[in-house]
Amino acid sequence: MRKLVLPIVAAFAVLFLQAPAWAGAPAQPATHAASAASKSKPSPWSAWTPTPTDPITFTGLCSVDVALTFPVDRVVQRHRTDAGGNTEIESKGRLVVTLTPSGTDSHYTFDISGPSLGAHSQISYLNGDYLYRATGASIIFFLGTTVEGTGMPRLAFTRGPVAILYTDNVKADVITRPRTVIDLCKRMGLGTAP
Repeated sequence: MRKLVLPIVAAFAVLFLQAPAWAGAPAQPATHAASAASKSKPSPWSAWTPTPTDPITFTGLCSVDVALTFPVDRVVQRHRTDAGGNTEIESKGRLVVTLTPSGTDSHYTFDISGPSLGAHSQISYLNGDYLYRATGASIIFFLGTTVEGTGMPRLAFTRGPVAILYTDNVKADVITRPRTVIDLCKRMGLGTAP
């Protein structure tokens, strides 16, 4: 299974304010703006950066391989690391995906621009677990044994808030079930892989 590795970018700005300490000259009192700046803390979040998505081919979801390309990809992400070393990821922007079953000229296009902000941010845990959370529309997949016990199709188009904890690429727990789930293998006229 191809494991997705998200680049982590950390960008912190630190502002140092110094009062002049000339020989014999008294230090200048801090102004309101300087006082406020010295009390503010740098954001724990990295800057928003584009995160282009490479084309992917899924094997083992439907009865044939399915290629995913992204004709519109204007997603940006930012990251922060918690005290335990886990990485929280927020995403926003527009993303459109086209699915093409192997051996066909058929194309199926979906707008999957659901953001992952605030309470819906994604978390990459140090132990290898990954919490996928999003709102709006998403394409979700379950490779190998991760589909077992979820009640979800292997390849799904969803609408509405969703939260899934993927554990070590062998198990998945659906924490928040989206309001709409479409089996994309069936939608494309394909069987589902065993």
